[in-house]
Amino acid sequence: MKDREKIPLFRSAADCNLLMTFSASWCIRCKYEYPFLLEAYKKYASKGLKVIIMNVDDSKDKWAGDVEKYKFPFPVLSDLKAFSGDLTKNYGAMSIPKVFLIAPEGTIVSGTIRQEKILEELEKVYSSK
Repeated sequence: MKDREKIPLFRSAADCNLLMTFSASWCIRCKYEYPFLLEAYKKYASKGLKVIIMNVDDSKDKWAGDVEKYKFPFPVLSDLKAFSGDLTKNYGAMSIPKVFLIAPEGTIVSGTIRQEKILEELEKVYSSK
């Protein structure tokens, strides 16, 4: 998916920005994203940001440990189809980590942000409000 492209499956809940990442229990680089996702949530949830992790493992048992370890205050969901599910296909998330910032109207603000760039992009979005 390209930046500013309308997305078919998700619209941000309650007209909020949505930070969505594709991740897996075995993905070391994905774990580097977690502190930035947690910081983004802490800083912007009160301003309406929603955060969600879409897990691409094929078993809930595989990612339950990460949920427990990192104590995510936001949803971690999976269709348990790994990379063969519709969600990963529709978002072009065939490699991970993949982080999307989705605007309330359902357009992708950025689909290429990682680590501190997540916070920089959110700062731009929320400083203009």
